[in-house]
Amino acid sequence: MPALTDYRAMLAGLWDRQYGLTPAQRAQVFPGLKGSADLGLV
Repeated sequence: MPALTDYRAMLAGLWDRQYGLTPAQRAQVFPGLKGSADLGLV
């Protein structure tokens, strides 16, 4: 079965808010990720 959810996008959105990651830092932590899903949880 194919994966329908990219959990890296959810984590990237959370970590962007929680740790204040810049786009360059996010690309270093999650290479190849296209954007992030900021769910507004934090």
